[in-house]
Amino acid sequence: MNKKIIQQIRLSILLFVPALLFPLSSLHAQNVRVTIRGNGVKMEQVISAIERQTRYLFGIDDDVNTNLPVSVHVENEPLKKALDEMVRGTDISYTVEGTNILLFRRANTSKERPVTVSGRVTDAKGQPIIGASVIVRGTTLGVSTDAEGRFTLEVPAPAAAQTFEVSYLGYETAAVPVGTRTSFAVTLRESTSEIESVVVTALGIKRQEKALSYNVQQVEASDITLVKDANFMNSLSGKVAGVTINASSSGVGGATKVVLRGNKSISQSSNALYVIDGIPMYNFGGGGGTEFDSRGATESIADINPEDIESISVLTGAAAAALYGSEAANGAVMITTKKGEAGALKVTLTSNTEFLNPFVLP
Repeated sequence: MNKKIIQQIRLSILLFVPALLFPLSSLHAQNVRVTIRGNGVKMEQVISAIERQTRYLFGIDDDVNTNLPVSVHVENEPLKKALDEMVRGTDISYTVEGTNILLFRRANTSKERPVTVSGRVTDAKGQPIIGASVIVRGTTLGVSTDAEGRFTLEVPAPAAAQTFEVSYLGYETAAVPVGTRTSFAVTLRESTSEIESVVVTALGIKRQEKALSYNVQQVEASDITLVKDANFMNSLSGKVAGVTINASSSGVGGATKVVLRGNKSISQSSNALYVIDGIPMYNFGGGGGTEFDSRGATESIADINPEDIESISVLTGAAAAALYGSEAANGAVMITTKKGEAGALKVTLTSNTEFLNPFVLP
């Protein structure tokens, strides 16, 4: 009986001693106190300070970066508090085993999982856009918005670094970074880009260029004023195909002969018809004189200020005659002038200076 009691006591002691020894390392770490003051110092410097002040040694995994800046402020505080401050804000954790402190990286599987995001797509007025395309950039993953403009999309990992694009016909494409959000409100702006260029036809009616069955060429105001001339018609040289421009005289009011591609005549005028804002203008020219009293030829079209011109459309062939009659048999030059527009007030100043050397007898 006594032998059995003694054996049970021995077994209890053997089981109880390891249980007492197990928390000794943690308990010892609570009792050890350190003093460390460092702001933005490297983690390896804090580790060295702990090893100098205690009997603990560090074991560090290969994937642990000890060059990270950390801040530790403890004054005769337990070692555990210093360790907690050292790894705060990092992906590094620690464990105490005896007199050894092991540093390792925490497993973070949340970044490797896809994230489901949702949102609503509207226009500038807050109306839902139905059928808008929502695609993760660089992938083929995408969905379309429903009748209320809502969408739900699964973004692959790493979701925080992904960007999805929202597009719809007639609106500018919006690129939205995912980041840490899962709910989005996307507003698309109407596209202001010019889809089709238009030209001015008879009576000032604008039509798309591809919808016309005849040849028409367009010259914008910026092309006219790029190379300035006293007569703006001289600025069309080299900008319109099939047009021959001959300046009969230079200077302000100087006449210019414009011959478009088509029939030519030596007995009748080959000049094109000018149409200003839908109204034909008969361009009368004058000039000539005696040997000692000659003057250059002038014409009415030269009196138009090139800064007032918005665009010029040139018609050639039979189409011009069909629109404006026999006077346009040699082609038509349709001029559209600038008009007032709603918006901010704008002031434009243009100044030209010209010097002439008159003919003087000795």
